[in-house]
Amino acid sequence: MAPLVGSQELLNNYVLEFDSLIEPEAYVVIESQGDARRILDIKIEISSSGKFILCISVDNKPVATNPYDLGANMALDNTGDIYIKNGTIAMVKGIDNAKQRISTCMSTIKGEISFAKELGSLATLYYNEYKHDLELLSRLILLELVRLSLIPMDQGISDKRPSLHFVKRFTCVDIPSLELTHSRFKANIKLEWGNGDLWDGEIPIYVLKA
Repeated sequence: MAPLVGSQELLNNYVLEFDSLIEPEAYVVIESQGDARRILDIKIEISSSGKFILCISVDNKPVATNPYDLGANMALDNTGDIYIKNGTIAMVKGIDNAKQRISTCMSTIKGEISFAKELGSLATLYYNEYKHDLELLSRLILLELVRLSLIPMDQGISDKRPSLHFVKRFTCVDIPSLELTHSRFKANIKLEWGNGDLWDGEIPIYVLKA
């Protein structure tokens, strides 16, 4: 499900159908605050002056985890394949693992995993729809990162948590070019890890070009 785009009718339908939504689709992202929350209840009221007021009750903000607690994972090369070094599978851990997790999460197309369709991002959709406007595309990718760091998902573990639970906040995204290398564009990202450390650097994001 993509975010609502400028329609009172769509918003009304969202509110009316809210109770039938799956939990990962019941969320709100606030760009100005860099925050996202799971919606517990939503309604539209009309003020005495006739203005529409959107009233949203939200869940508590999840607590970010330490990226150094992610353990180790198989390293991927710049094409997304497993990286073989000196005849063996290379491994990544710590911040390198966290950066790779951000890249793979954003590169997974939302809905492509048959048993967990809520996982993944809308990066491909946004790239194909808004590649004519790099500033807008950068803002939308930031919103996706915020969503994935704060909205709980069912990932086959006992407790639901955000896909990027090890990031406390994403503060800035800048996409300098639409150029794709190995079907990936590069996003310059500033963030705060779950342990409070600040980081900024480049993350490659795969897209399926239309």
